[in-house]
Amino acid sequence: MAEIHGISHVALKGAPTPEEVSEHIERILNQFEKDTKQKVILVGHGLVNDIEALSLDGVAFIDTTNFRFKSDQQGNIKKLKELAKEHLGITF
Repeated sequence: MAEIHGISHVALKGAPTPEEVSEHIERILNQFEKDTKQKVILVGHGLVNDIEALSLDGVAFIDTTNFRFKSDQQGNIKKLKELAKEHLGITF
């Protein structure tokens, strides 16, 4: 898999497991909701993949890849940095 994403097993040594990350995120979201009495809605680009990978069932989210402006005229999905520059004038 390192050929695909460039992350080696050595780079992951000592890293938390996906389950630990998921539990940590759920604790943060639950604490925020408890403190603010507001429902958390995560917003991200391609976020559905992360939600699924971390098994964050029941987390409310908005995935900006679902927005109508997400693709160019050829149907290619635009990258977040392209959308930020086009719609917000932000370059990163």
